[in-house]
Amino acid sequence: MSGDLSDEELMLRFAAGGAAWAFEQLWNRNLGTLKRHLLRLCGDEPAAEDLAQEVWVRIFGAAARYQPRARFRTYMLQIAHNLFVDWYRKKGRSADSLSWSDDEGSAIADTLPDPAPGPPVAIDRQQQKLALQSAIADLPPAQREVMVLCLEGCELAEAAEILGRPYETVKTQYRYGLAKLKRRALGTAAAAA
Repeated sequence: MSGDLSDEELMLRFAAGGAAWAFEQLWNRNLGTLKRHLLRLCGDEPAAEDLAQEVWVRIFGAAARYQPRARFRTYMLQIAHNLFVDWYRKKGRSADSLSWSDDEGSAIADTLPDPAPGPPVAIDRQQQKLALQSAIADLPPAQREVMVLCLEGCELAEAAEILGRPYETVKTQYRYGLAKLKRRALGTAAAAA
């Protein structure tokens, strides 16, 4: 029965009566997504684990106030984004200077569909990962955050809500980020030819 309930319904059930099974189901469904998202943002696995735990603590603590104004995933990623920005600032850097680790682009590139197997394809796949990693790392921080969310399957409206930015701003950041990635890809393809 709990498998038929949406995440929003599970959260409401948990909030209404403290049904531990509902919270456990939410945890099981969403923990992997949350951890991957935080790892892509901070590039530090122990920090991503700690931040993920803190997200769940916040969700648990705010259950009585939860209102399903958006998808549960959006709600969860908003909390994650805010905690990440706080974590980043505590490290002595501003949120405007976000930079990714070398593993970051690889984690994002792993979301690309796999081509047909074979040795030449494996080499091409690795080259694609490295090129994407480098291109995304070179984007300005605001465009980078939008691109990561879109690569994770968020619509622009959901990304705007998660980031707390106006939709038109996110749309523009996406458009400029995508244009930069395309220019970079064309430059790389021209250089290889």
